[in-house]
Amino acid sequence: MTPTLLLTRPQAQSERFATEARARLGAEVPVVISPVLQIEPTGAAVSLKAIAAVILTSENGARALAEAADVSGLTAYCVGDRTAATADAAGMTAISAGGSADDLVTLIRAEAPQGRLLFAHGAETRGEVRERLTAAGFDIEDVTLYRQLRQPLTPKAQALLASDTPVIAPLFSPRSARILGDAGASASAPLTLIALSQAVAEAWTGPTPARLLVAEKPEAAGILGKLSEAYGTRRA
Repeated sequence: MTPTLLLTRPQAQSERFATEARARLGAEVPVVISPVLQIEPTGAAVSLKAIAAVILTSENGARALAEAADVSGLTAYCVGDRTAATADAAGMTAISAGGSADDLVTLIRAEAPQGRLLFAHGAETRGEVRERLTAAGFDIEDVTLYRQLRQPLTPKAQALLASDTPVIAPLFSPRSARILGDAGASASAPLTLIALSQAVAEAWTGPTPARLLVAEKPEAAGILGKLSEAYGTRRA
């Protein structure tokens, strides 16, 4: 039985990932999309007058900043390639750290930009980026541009987890791992989890999966690589 891919990121990001997964694995791969988080802007005011550059740790942050202010030509230090691509598309000059919060902090310390930096993010953050850069002597201004509101699983996703159909579920953040784990606490479906990082894997609160894989690189490309491994192993 071909496993069903259960995607729990916000709708647009899940649809994009589904397209990428099917391009890699085949159009016949069944997909169920059930976002566990909904992005809601905070409406926070943003002034870039005294800002030398911005720090972005997510696509949502890049998108929200572009909606809140004129970011044309603004230098943006981005956690990874996907965030950098979103920043570039919004008119920023993006520099990608190519990985994790640790990589982002290392990049900024090495680049040593002068002046005030704006850390634009959601209500949930991880990696202590602002704290670590402040401790290193950088002048950091902080703005929360969006919230991630918890959403229940759709009836289709609930039915999938209650079935005997094998399920492969990518996990992109500790919070989404906890939410899906809680929602699927009584799941009977054989689960393969693909975590973005070890921290995400450790946040899982649900039943013990049949298999747990951790991306070698904390980006969507790393998840896709492990997805190929998961499907290839099951189909062998």
